[in-house]
Amino acid sequence: MALSSWTKKCLVDWEPINERILRARFATSQAKLTVIVVYAPTNDTYYQTKDDFYRVLSNVGAKAHWHDIVTVYGDFNAKVGSDASYAPAILGKHGLGEINDNGTRLIDFCLTHELIFGTSMFPHKQIHKYTWNSPDGLTRN
Repeated sequence: MALSSWTKKCLVDWEPINERILRARFATSQAKLTVIVVYAPTNDTYYQTKDDFYRVLSNVGAKAHWHDIVTVYGDFNAKVGSDASYAPAILGKHGLGEINDNGTRLIDFCLTHELIFGTSMFPHKQIHKYTWNSPDGLTRN
C-alpha cells in the first residue's frame, strides 16, 4: 500500500523491526507521532516466543521519543476481558470475553509504557468488538 503524498511529507522515519513489528514516526501540526504496528503471536504459541515478542516490543516502546504521542496498533491476538478492575487506570469495562494470557501480556505492556487500552474505554456494538468468528459460530475473538 502506497502512502499519500501528504502522508509522505509527514513521515519523519520508519523502521521494520522484525516480521511482527514496524515503527514509524510522523510530524503533525501539533506534535510528533510514533506509530507502532504489530502482529503478535497467537495465544497458544510457546511462552518463550511470546516473551521474545514482548521484550522486543518493549524495547521499541522505550525508544520512542519522550515527547511524542505514541500509538500501538495491530493484531495482538489478545482478549482483555470486560473486568476493568485488573488495571482500572488503563482498561475500560467494554472489552470482550474473559482475559487470556495474551491479554495479560498486553495490559502489562500498556502499564509499563503508560498507554491506555483505548478500545475498551467506550461502548461498541457487540459485532464491532471482534474480528474473527470460529467456523461453528460459537467463538468470537
